[in-house]
Amino acid sequence: MMIIILTVICIVIMLILFSISKSLDALNEQLDQIVEITKKVQSDIDSNKD
Repeated sequence: MMIIILTVICIVIMLILFSISKSLDALNEQLDQIVEITKKVQSDIDSNKD
């Protein structure tokens, strides 16, 4: 009985970690997009100064 409970707990922990890593990947993609937009805006500002 104890082994079954431990197995279920392990599966739940793995699912939680999996969902966390998925959301972290999505966050990283959003951060990359924000960085790209910021670089583009910065270069536009720099080119407008000339």
